[in-house]
Amino acid sequence: MTAAQAGDTAAQAAPPTVRNGSQAAARQHAADPGLLRRTRAALAAGGLSQARAAQQIGLSDSALSQWLADKYRGQTAAVEAKVARWLDARAEQAALAAQLPAAPAYVETPAARRIAAALSWAQMAADLVVVYAGAGMGKTLAARAYAAERPNVWTATMTPAAQALGPCLERAAAACGLLPASARQVRAAQLEADLLERLHGSHGLLIVDEAQHLGARALEGLRSIHDGSGVGLALLGGESLYVRLTGGSRSAEYAQLFSRIGRRVRFSRAGQGDVDALLAAWGLSDAAVRAAALDIARRPGALRGLTKTLRLAALLASGSPPPADEKTDAAGSPRRAAAKIELRHVAAAQKDLTGETR
Repeated sequence: MTAAQAGDTAAQAAPPTVRNGSQAAARQHAADPGLLRRTRAALAAGGLSQARAAQQIGLSDSALSQWLADKYRGQTAAVEAKVARWLDARAEQAALAAQLPAAPAYVETPAARRIAAALSWAQMAADLVVVYAGAGMGKTLAARAYAAERPNVWTATMTPAAQALGPCLERAAAACGLLPASARQVRAAQLEADLLERLHGSHGLLIVDEAQHLGARALEGLRSIHDGSGVGLALLGGESLYVRLTGGSRSAEYAQLFSRIGRRVRFSRAGQGDVDALLAAWGLSDAAVRAAALDIARRPGALRGLTKTLRLAALLASGSPPPADEKTDAAGSPRRAAAKIELRHVAAAQKDLTGETR
């Protein structure tokens, strides 16, 4: 027998190679069947994509996919610990959501009617309007309600990242369906040309929400699009927008824009009519609650703050979650839960939300 033949014989007779420790441990630890079932059910019930679920859990998409297929070769226990925490957190959030009474989706307050009238004027007359108020007065909700009932109304929401002209026009173009979310590095001049072509002759309205974040060049760019296309333009923002555009010390860089403003709507604070409309939507009429609600609505946060307070007050008043068929009526109204709200519940809710100690 040659040396080579002897080596082959020895290799054939040798025991199979032992896998390393981590691979062996992974094969020995199969996925928990019960946890797999719960996870698959959660994905199906929540309408979650696997990629989104992986992001929430804190795993890579491939790791979650392999674990769901019971083919994960890493530390299964570590994956299952994350999945279990995620499922527990979702269950806790769902339980809290079931207890928390729903707020009215939209309440037509006097302030909302004034905003809608200004938006209607801007669209009908192809004019420029400015709506400015403190946070929580319902500007955004009123604009959404108007856009839902009218054709050719586009809403672009600005942030500090959109302060410059280019990002501002990108937001406007995306709102008008011109710019895919994945698009990058489109020149401002091209965006302007596309917007002018899209908006010309549309008899539409471009609503720019959170406009206080925009710089002078961005606002001037929107003004140019308004002039060139004939589209209505509505600027919605906070008090700082009012100061910049209509203040006594406004600079020359806003002169062109200021001269084109056809209508201004300003809210310094919530009115009694706004509060009464909101309380009526909750089914509340108690005089003491009404007085407390007005006080809350005139603080920072305005009507939004009042809505949050009423939701928590309703939860405190209910004591425990109502049966599934008693949470709301057929129209989704929260009146049944709110009917028990008293002044003490409102006071407790306000104290809890604001952190007040007295």
